Amino acid sequence: MTPNRFTPRNNAIKKAFGIVLPCALGLSQSLWCATNSPAPQRTKLQVRWEAPTNALPATVWVYRVEPKVFSAGVISNVMTLAGYTTNEETVYGTNGMVFSSPKRVGNLRISFPEASIKYWTEIPFGLTHLATAVPEEKQLYELTTNFISRVGIGLDELVNKTNSAQPLIHYLEDQVMFTSTNSVITNIWSREARFHRLLDGVEFIGFDRGGDGVIEFGDHATILRFSLSWWNVKRQKAYPTVTPVTTMRWIREGKAHPDHIPGSDAPRLQDWTGVKTVTVKHARLVCVGAGRLDEPGFSTLRPFVAMEGAADIGTTNFDVGIDCPAFEDQTDSGGGK
Repeated sequence: MTPNRFTPRNNAIKKAFGIVLPCALGLSQSLWCATNSPAPQRTKLQVRWEAPTNALPATVWVYRVEPKVFSAGVISNVMTLAGYTTNEETVYGTNGMVFSSPKRVGNLRISFPEASIKYWTEIPFGLTHLATAVPEEKQLYELTTNFISRVGIGLDELVNKTNSAQPLIHYLEDQVMFTSTNSVITNIWSREARFHRLLDGVEFIGFDRGGDGVIEFGDHATILRFSLSWWNVKRQKAYPTVTPVTTMRWIREGKAHPDHIPGSDAPRLQDWTGVKTVTVKHARLVCVGAGRLDEPGFSTLRPFVAMEGAADIGTTNFDVGIDCPAFEDQTDSGGGK
């Protein structure tokens, strides 16, 4: 029994442990787009702000996104982590490089246009070859922060735990269940750690989106994969961050859109029609980018406000995400002089 790592494993259970993932927190994860048409206005909609009034930085930046040429030191470090040598470099060019070998499964890819580093391998496992000594959370923290430093990122560049200087790392474990004679054996196949970038008070959300990384460890801390997406961004123009008063007005005017919270069984709202009251409980500045710089419209990075709140429709209330512009001049391309 050898499941393929690139196809769904019906007998695999991947779950968070330790610190839960952002989507499980009910915070909006979708990209607010400035081209979205305003929804119908609701002048009688009651909007309440219960989030901290200082939850957002006073200023928000628009950024220019550029390719990232990883340093020779970082490239050498990831080659060592992946176990490749210069003799196993199969593709080289101005856009990056690829390492692979006929003696092993997997490869290491470094892309400058995508500002990404990706490695994967595969180790056969099954009922007669169970994974053992998979790192626990305490070990994962040390292994992950070591990886972060070796790819040229400082811990001060990461989203931190609330009221702490320690980086916020999300842990997941991959369990596989094997059916044997009159018994079921559950084996923890791997554990992974994910981290996200914090830039000028703006959190990068999503995966493989310009400010995030993941590393997965298996049997005896063997690295099964790692992925880093870390754009080169430059400040382009600053704006005053939208105030709570303006945000509440924009919700009534349909300029701030409802967003379904991942994993929630709440109804999916297209707009605020039928909603009597919206209560904002949490707010943060976030940004989501594209996987490649040649995707249309993503040479400029524009943060937005992601909120978590409650919608009351009279008969019931439920959690709802809210996506809102982060500043008033949404027509500016970020090319201020």
